[in-house]
Amino acid sequence: PKKPIKYGIKVWMAADSNTGYVSNYEIYLGKPVSSGRGEVGLATNVVLDMTEPFQHCNRHVFFDNFFTSVQLVEELLRRGTYACGTLRANRYPDPYKAKRGGRKQGVKIKAGEKRQLQKGNLLVTLWYDKRQVAVLSSNCNPDEHTTVQRRMKAPPHVKEVEIPAPVHLYNRSMGGVDLNDQLRSYYPSGRSGKKWWRFIFWYLLDVSICNAFIVEGLSSHRPSSRSRRTHLQFRLELAKELIGGYSGRKRYGGKKRKATPFDNALSLPNLPGHSEVKLEGRKGACMNCSLHGHRNPSGRTPETVYGCNRCAVHLCRGGCFLEFHTENSHT
Repeated sequence: PKKPIKYGIKVWMAADSNTGYVSNYEIYLGKPVSSGRGEVGLATNVVLDMTEPFQHCNRHVFFDNFFTSVQLVEELLRRGTYACGTLRANRYPDPYKAKRGGRKQGVKIKAGEKRQLQKGNLLVTLWYDKRQVAVLSSNCNPDEHTTVQRRMKAPPHVKEVEIPAPVHLYNRSMGGVDLNDQLRSYYPSGRSGKKWWRFIFWYLLDVSICNAFIVEGLSSHRPSSRSRRTHLQFRLELAKELIGGYSGRKRYGGKKRKATPFDNALSLPNLPGHSEVKLEGRKGACMNCSLHGHRNPSGRTPETVYGCNRCAVHLCRGGCFLEFHTENSHT
């Protein structure tokens, strides 16, 4: 109910906390018929499935309070994986539960107070800053803390506040999935429709594009981020490579042409100086259509405002431009 999108296809994801690279995902298909793990709950099953490729590698996993439980963190620790996540009040360990209203609920602490409870590597930290927060971790030292600066309205306007290490680590490392969602939201490939499977296809396509963009940024040899290709530039170059020399324009009249392969058509590496531009003046008959006898339904040669800047002839965008230069071997 707290999510902005209430209805739709739910997808579980595991993403890198720094870059947002999606390393594992699973489409939610509803409650499974049977599970080999017994009654451990949906949240625990999801985390164990998402982290299965990375277990026994001393990796660190971060998740929110929907997934966090003592049982899950203990199970991950047995599988050689450290974890950290916020903890809901109804999942506090027994020492941090108080009986109120006939049942046990999470204990309340005062503003500025901090409490910690440790059992082996498991550490529960209760801390009250602007509101009470509880963090369950297996990768933090209870004695460690971090000092940060907070802005205030009243003088001196800046105040140094000590934050427990688990809280600081969670704030710094949480948000890999949100980062990937942000990248996908900038230039989504999807279109609205009634076919549910299309949304899954658009999702897989966008995730693949974002992952490729992240990998290119990490492997780039350019020294500064300004000189690297932007997300939009990356998508435009990828679209050109995927389109290649394909032209979806319908041909009218005449015999059906056989398709001619064009390698790296849009980049035109073999046509130096020839560019597809919008010519000045009125429309003109396409030179390529005229040579091959292509006609529109009215029996006339198709006209266009586009053409070649060097040859100074009108050519339909895409197929005609490439076919004309390839067959005539212009250089």
